[in-house]
Amino acid sequence: ARQKNLKIIYVTNGYFSDKSLNEVLSFVDAFNVDLKSMSEDFYKKVCRADLDAVLDNLRRIYLEGKHLEVTNLIINDYNDSISQISALCDFVVEELGPEVPLHFSRAFPYYKMDDIEPTRAEILFKAKEIALEKGNLSDSIDITEDVFINRDSRVRLGQGYVMLDLIYEMMMISDNDAAYALAKHVGGDTLRFYDLMNQKAQYLGMDSTHFANPNGMPNDNNFSSAADLVKLARYAMRDTMFASIVGTAEKAVPLTDGRHMDCRNSNALLHTYEGCIGIKTGYTRQAGYCLASSATRNGHTLYLVLLNSRRHATRFTESAALLDYGFRVMDAYTQRINAQ
Repeated sequence: ARQKNLKIIYVTNGYFSDKSLNEVLSFVDAFNVDLKSMSEDFYKKVCRADLDAVLDNLRRIYLEGKHLEVTNLIINDYNDSISQISALCDFVVEELGPEVPLHFSRAFPYYKMDDIEPTRAEILFKAKEIALEKGNLSDSIDITEDVFINRDSRVRLGQGYVMLDLIYEMMMISDNDAAYALAKHVGGDTLRFYDLMNQKAQYLGMDSTHFANPNGMPNDNNFSSAADLVKLARYAMRDTMFASIVGTAEKAVPLTDGRHMDCRNSNALLHTYEGCIGIKTGYTRQAGYCLASSATRNGHTLYLVLLNSRRHATRFTESAALLDYGFRVMDAYTQRINAQ
């Protein structure tokens, strides 16, 4: 192959010994590794192998500079949970790199696992959504004329950000034009991104919700309910990266030119309410002052969405009072259960 100037590609499960990987790395140009699951239990019971060994080998292949692609064969009821897919995407993005291609394959079990149906199409589409949401976080995004719309934001025309940093800025201080810039980058254009938002709402059963722009600014086709937004909040907080972002109280957000923007989270409960872990403020004249919040105390996590508060400050005091009530109810319930 070398004499004919051909590249050598190795399709593998990644379960190498150190000695065999050393030898393979000496002549293989590219790898496609089947990362079967992020569950050690799955690897031991189904593959009779060791997950940590596969992950270590993936890291080493990547650090050696070889072309690397990762494939995940999704099997109904084995490795198809949202948490497993999300964890796998996190590993690829954070420990390998967002430029590493990730493929999801459909299982057609006709041999030893022939009692299992082919992978459900809806979970494949869901896996694609999760990967798209988590990928490309190191991309550069510029604030251009077509996304500099509301002009009441702290981002400025011509500034550049790494995508993850711009997400922090948008979520922490509720930046409208940052939302437009991210929507254009992720969706290709903002209209496509609205479609993705509405598909997500439909998937989550948000039947009283429709999105018409990426930042919630007034539009007759922009509407939701507190119940729907609680569904969205609970779903989003299952993502560890999202939870970390909305739980950040203060951060110096870097621009690509070396400057920094100091951001203090607009959610006052993060600074004042014991156990607060997020989530997001909002305001329009039609919706009033709004707050989606979450807090954890004594092993209980509560989610609250408050809409149409009359003043900037009252959304925080009212939310704190409702959370206090919720924790009192949960503590009393726990005491009753323990007393039985």
